[in-house]
Amino acid sequence: MAPTAAPLSVSLQLLESQKSIQEIAIELGYASDSAFVQAFKKLFNQTPRKYRIANLQHNVNLF
Repeated sequence: MAPTAAPLSVSLQLLESQKSIQEIAIELGYASDSAFVQAFKKLFNQTPRKYRIANLQHNVNLF
């Protein structure tokens, strides 16, 4: 599946959940988690895992 902004922007919200990267990839219709990771990285210049870690750290610093 080619990277598109619509499903990948939804992935930003899903990454804030407790779902695994694999579950998010399946939910968005990717054939594999690696295909999702590649598409995400191409659009956002970081892996979903790194985004999730940075976002969690940001949210913790807000409190």
